Amino acid sequence: MVDGLTYPDDGSRSFVDARLDNGAASLPAPTAAEANADTARGRRLSAAEQRLRERANSTTPPAVRTPADLLAVTRSLLVQGDRACAVIIDQADLIFGREAATEEGYQLNLAWLRKVLAEEHYAPGTRNTLMRNILILLSKRVGTLPDWVHLGHPHVAAFEIPLPNPAERRIFLRGAIDGYYHEGPLDPSRHRAAVESLTSLTDGMTVRDIAALGATSHLARITPTAARRLVMRHRLGVREDPWEQLDRNKILNAETILRERVMGQDAAVRAVADMLVDARVGIDFVSDPDGPGSRPKGVFFFVGPTGVGKTELAKAIAQLVFDDETAMRRFDMSEFSQDHSSERLTGAPPGYIGHENGGALTNWIIERPFSVVLFDEIEKANPRIFDKFLQIIDDGRLTDGQGRTAHFSQSVVIFTSNLGADTLHRPVPVVTAPPVARSLPGQGSLVRGALAGRPPARSTDEQVTVESPTRESAGSVSRLSYDEVRRHFERAVADYMSTQLGRPELLGRLGGGIVVFDILRVEVIGSIVAKFLSQLAASAARRGYRVTFDQKSITEAVTAELTRDGTGLGARQIKNPLLEQWLRHPLNRWIIEHSPAPETRIRVGNGSAGPPFVIEVLPDVS
Repeated sequence: MVDGLTYPDDGSRSFVDARLDNGAASLPAPTAAEANADTARGRRLSAAEQRLRERANSTTPPAVRTPADLLAVTRSLLVQGDRACAVIIDQADLIFGREAATEEGYQLNLAWLRKVLAEEHYAPGTRNTLMRNILILLSKRVGTLPDWVHLGHPHVAAFEIPLPNPAERRIFLRGAIDGYYHEGPLDPSRHRAAVESLTSLTDGMTVRDIAALGATSHLARITPTAARRLVMRHRLGVREDPWEQLDRNKILNAETILRERVMGQDAAVRAVADMLVDARVGIDFVSDPDGPGSRPKGVFFFVGPTGVGKTELAKAIAQLVFDDETAMRRFDMSEFSQDHSSERLTGAPPGYIGHENGGALTNWIIERPFSVVLFDEIEKANPRIFDKFLQIIDDGRLTDGQGRTAHFSQSVVIFTSNLGADTLHRPVPVVTAPPVARSLPGQGSLVRGALAGRPPARSTDEQVTVESPTRESAGSVSRLSYDEVRRHFERAVADYMSTQLGRPELLGRLGGGIVVFDILRVEVIGSIVAKFLSQLAASAARRGYRVTFDQKSITEAVTAELTRDGTGLGARQIKNPLLEQWLRHPLNRWIIEHSPAPETRIRVGNGSAGPPFVIEVLPDVS
């Protein structure tokens, strides 16, 4: 529809032109009377006739631009028996594809296609043999064409053109690499090394993409000897690699920086710091140093109780490496529990509604290849999604419904889970016999009945108290060492992967990436409280108030509340509801009621170990 008909040689053009109406209508010769009536008039008629003939002879064949024109010519060529013909329709999905279904004349185009496929004729070919006239439809994906075209049609065969293999890429690069940007001549050994490196790094690229490397090389002034940098610039469009730009001192102090945000999780912080060092230095178990290197920079499986810093550590990684906390994308796996939900990550297949939008995961990685991807609570995901997880871990890439490839080689992939948290403490049944059934604050619920596994040998008024993981249970959990906590969660993960999920290979791929987070311990509570208090004070300072907190009494109150009700919700409950209800709401209400002047010094606390806390104005010492 853009270029019309094109031909491989002049003979083909002449053959087709002869079958088209070229508009050269033959003009009748002038009569003798007209020619002799008047010499001057005869000369004028002769000149006019000559001009018309020259114009008619110079007229080009009618341009073939519309599908109707094309299909008419195609049918004319395929049903003739004078000379064997092949008609190639490029981008055939624009005429016959599902996306063209709303175009005017779509059904008529399909009718023409059915007719042409049924009427193809034999014609003389080379060496006096008969050959069948053939129609070739080129489409980016065969699925975009109607099913009857390529499924079970006796006259149609579908062929998929694969991406170039290593041998083909090597041959192409040998001839193309001399046209790349060079700072000086390449000796034969460096030329061979550059070809081999680019052959490995261009895996999955088309010939057109590989050819475009030359333009990228000149624009970015990158020589082919810097193969990895050149391919990354072309594929990801990056000017600087954030991993290579990481400051050495920042890497050396990574543990200290991360501990400021994630407290009491030394093992997890150390595992992340080791990953950052490995990513920065780059030494790895690879046989080919110039291989694709497509695996993510880091793959972690964070497991442990809720509210102990798993998501916070992922945000801290994004901030540390990319200087941007928004470089982390979180996917809540509870939203991917249905069989078809995996398509939301990579996009619907071609032909299905919404496939043109791509997938949420692949779109993110294509747009932001340098990022942290967090799959939260993966035990809630549909098992089919784990196939995509395996592909990310092994190959470091996913292909979406549009055929685009998302590369994870510059990202950090984190899976989180609470597997085993509910069995870290099992409630201990205790027999009691109160006069009436009631609920004791902080000590569980009274339940009528008998102990499991034992006959009901007591009276109907006798009660059984099943202790929730609160005062006594919290104490029993807190007495566990980190090694005991680690072994418990590792067993829970292994049991889930191997037994429940039936995917032991995923467990093997994760290997040392399984990082167990410790329980919230009492000695860490004070540091977490201090962190939240400093955030409140900084927020107040931005609004013109100098707020100080009685940190000792507040910490004692929070600690007492957590040890009484248990730390099952981790540090999350410190901020909300405790500090939210005890400090933030009362402080905001006090300010709106009293309207203190700017730079007023405000103190929150009462010196005791419990709320409500007193809010008061301190004298200005200046």
